[in-house]
Amino acid sequence: RGVTVDHDSPEPLYRQVAADLRARIDSGELTSRMPSLKTIAQTYGVSHVTAEKAVALLRDEDRVVVVIGRGAYVVRKP
Repeated sequence: RGVTVDHDSPEPLYRQVAADLRARIDSGELTSRMPSLKTIAQTYGVSHVTAEKAVALLRDEDRVVVVIGRGAYVVRKP
């Protein structure tokens, strides 16, 4: 699933990636473990740092919980 981000958009790339991941969580496509940062970077064609910032944004929104050394997991909403 190759997803393109708009490099010409004024919206930062990490926010574009986070928005797509958020939509995938909301739709139920992502339900437990998030893809690895490497996979996110490859999928969206962005740097590892951009992928990390996108996941950090979702963490700050309480959408995912990050477990060091194990990955990020979707937080189930009641």
